Amino acid sequence: MKIISVILFAIVLTAACSQGYFVNTEVATQHPEGRELYISKCNSCHQLYNPDNYTNLGWDSILVTMQMKAKIKEEQSNQIYNWILEVKRDSVKTVFTK
Repeated sequence: MKIISVILFAIVLTAACSQGYFVNTEVATQHPEGRELYISKCNSCHQLYNPDNYTNLGWDSILVTMQMKAKIKEEQSNQIYNWILEVKRDSVKTVFTK
């Protein structure tokens, strides 16, 4: 029983220390600044989430909330959003500009 507890603890510890979603920086993107902001700003407080985990509307809502918490400018939030839309598999390919 003790060995099972140790194994479960190791699994939980590994999952807790995981950085979450892997962002491949070697793949070319039309929005590299959004990718870099996502890595630097979002990962400084929590794990990175796979862009496919949320709908476009979900990401829009998340970024509005996180923009205030992370103290990022609206332009930076838009860059992150554009990168997310680019890499999401089910996304309609639109770019947000103001």
